[in-house]
Amino acid sequence: MSSQFQEVETISAAEPAEIPMRSQVYVQVRNRLRKLETLIREQPPVLRGDGDVPTDRGATAVLEAQAATLRAVAERALVVPIGERAIVGSIVAVRSAEDAPLEQYEIVIPTEADPLQRKVSFDSPIGRALMGLTVGDTAIVETPRGRREVTVAAIRHE
Repeated sequence: MSSQFQEVETISAAEPAEIPMRSQVYVQVRNRLRKLETLIREQPPVLRGDGDVPTDRGATAVLEAQAATLRAVAERALVVPIGERAIVGSIVAVRSAEDAPLEQYEIVIPTEADPLQRKVSFDSPIGRALMGLTVGDTAIVETPRGRREVTVAAIRHE
């Protein structure tokens, strides 16, 4: 097992040129993007009381923001074969100390992030720290609660 030590900056870190991910994740991103673009094109106008027919700007803005996020992810996607490295779509078990319980995180795209379910975006502090690591690697993660060191105990691809 290699012992890599990776220090990760906070949110100001530059975005990676490529986002390594499983092919299934890429297909999901492209399908979701197509659905959102269809919804945006077919967004019906909402009537106002004064007779004007503006579009529903709030709903459209949300859909456009989600589509822009997915488009950016799709443009930078690098489909890689499943291997021993953590990529978007991986479930990574980490430990902060030898006797500490395992914590499990699924690395996802930003629109799927759900911290309560331990689904972390690849561009979050913990997601950035885990991307590219293999079992046995250690990373220092800068989180809002402070600096944490974690060691990768296992990586699964489901």
